Amino acid sequence: MVIGTGLGGGVIIEGNVLKGRVGFGGELGHVLLPYQSIAAIAGLQPGCNCGRTGCLESVCSLSAIERSFLPFFLPKYPGHQLGAMGNLHNAAKLVRGLAETATLCARRFSACRPTAWGSSSTKW
Repeated sequence: MVIGTGLGGGVIIEGNVLKGRVGFGGELGHVLLPYQSIAAIAGLQPGCNCGRTGCLESVCSLSAIERSFLPFFLPKYPGHQLGAMGNLHNAAKLVRGLAETATLCARRFSACRPTAWGSSSTKW
């Protein structure tokens, strides 16, 4: 699985790539998550590029941070360095590093990911 601006992955069964109907057998990024059960993002509607709400990609990607999480969390942390950047794309790239230094706003982003995956120890 690759997590970047989107989320890609594949499924291999007995050494064969699962292609699925019309070649989309490994579209793991569009598996729907029960995002409503993630307490830290109550009220957020994470939209996906495919048009649905709550796809894995819409919660666990840099695009999700830029389009959904930063606009959702930054108003709650006025003056935070991510908001001061004035560029959500560049701010999204910094979230991983800031989570490692334990800034409160970045930890809130990090708290959402493991819950979505179902494990508090999942690394991004």
